[in-house]
Amino acid sequence: MPSQVLTVCTGNVCRSPTAERLLSIRSDTSVTVSSAGTHALEGAPLDEPMARLLTVRGLEASTHTGRQLTAAMIEQADLVLTMSRAQRAAVVTLVPQAVRRTYTLLELAALLSAIDLPVDPDESDADRIARLPEIASAQRVRTITPRTPLDIPDPHGRSERAYRQAFTTIDTAVAAVARVVHPPAARRLEWSPTLTERGARTPPFPGGGDGADPTGRGGSSSPRHGGRRSWRLR
Repeated sequence: MPSQVLTVCTGNVCRSPTAERLLSIRSDTSVTVSSAGTHALEGAPLDEPMARLLTVRGLEASTHTGRQLTAAMIEQADLVLTMSRAQRAAVVTLVPQAVRRTYTLLELAALLSAIDLPVDPDESDADRIARLPEIASAQRVRTITPRTPLDIPDPHGRSERAYRQAFTTIDTAVAAVARVVHPPAARRLEWSPTLTERGARTPPFPGGGDGADPTGRGGSSSPRHGGRRSWRLR
C-alpha cells in the first residue's frame, strides 16, 4: 500500500520543499512525499538560493508553491518530518494522534543512524516507513540527549552561506533516513537520459564526487557532448 510522507517547515519555501525533493529521489514509487508550512507563504515559489542548489543537483524546483499545513494533510501522512521542534509541536497540536509518527528530520536521522536493520528485499519503502515509529521509539531514550541537534535553522532571507548550510544539513539527514527506508540492498541503478541544465554539475553520487561513476568501474557519468545526464537510485 502506498505511503505518504509530509515534510513541514514554517513558510514552505525553503527547508521542507528541499527535504521533500531530496527524499523523493531516494525513495521508490511506493512512497509519495509532499510538504507544507505552519505559517506558509501561500503560492510563493522556492527561495531562489535554495532553488539554485536543487537545480545543481539535477532536481526540478520551478513548480513549487508554498501551501499551508492542515489537519487533513497530517491525518493522511504515515510519517511527518519537521524542520524544528516548534513545528513538531504545531503538528501534534493540530492532530494529537500523530505524535508517534512525527519527528524533526534531525531527530529521526539520529535515531536511525544508531541502528542497523536487516534488509528484506521483498519489502517496499512504504513497508519500511510503516515500521519506523516502532523502530525509532525504541531508540529515543538511548540516542537522543540534550546535546543532540534537533532543529535546522531557517535560512529564509539570510545569506547564501546560510542556505548552503541548511541544504547540506537537510541532505545529510535525508540520507540517514533513506539508508533505512531505501537501503542499498534494495536499490538498483537506473541511467536517466533526461538532460539537466547545460553547465549544471552532475548530481553527486553517494561515495563519489560530482560526476562519479556509481558502478565503481571508473569513468564519468557525463556524456562527451551536449548536456549532462545522471545516475539515479531507484
